Amino acid sequence: MTKIAVAIWALVMIQLSVWTYFAPSREPPRSAGAPENRASTDAAAGTKADPVDGLRKNESYMLLGREKSRKYIVDKLSEPWSSFCGEAGRKGLIGSIGGYYYHRHDEIRVAREVAGAEGAKFMQDLYKTPEDSQIDRLTQQTYANGYFKLADFKNGSFERIILTEVLRDEKVHGKGCDN
Repeated sequence: MTKIAVAIWALVMIQLSVWTYFAPSREPPRSAGAPENRASTDAAAGTKADPVDGLRKNESYMLLGREKSRKYIVDKLSEPWSSFCGEAGRKGLIGSIGGYYYHRHDEIRVAREVAGAEGAKFMQDLYKTPEDSQIDRLTQQTYANGYFKLADFKNGSFERIILTEVLRDEKVHGKGCDN
């Protein structure tokens, strides 16, 4: 129970820090002749603003939460498969997988909204670590062995969107807890 509480706390802190960083500013309205944003000011001055700069500055705050999230999901997916057969174990498995992939998709989505395609690519690159590859492989293996289904995740949800991509080439060949 303590691990679950720590994971939930970490995910809430990640979400809160993302929201805090990307919340709309409370700048006063600009006059009609003033430039609308910093990019247009920089363009007028002859320099180009880096749209990913804000994401890079915030990365040191996000890194710890992402690392804890990775460790938690790897630990969960590395548990004995029989532990996923009870109601609590299955619920924990689906919640852990859903939480990890929800935040992964959400961080990429927010980066795209803030910094466009360059921001989304920057964030996707942060999810190309060996740990993320291991999480994808463990998720694929658990899915292929029949311990969860895509239908366990709400249609159109962030986690289902990214899981559909991760599990695209996987075929279920096991029966999970029905063995």
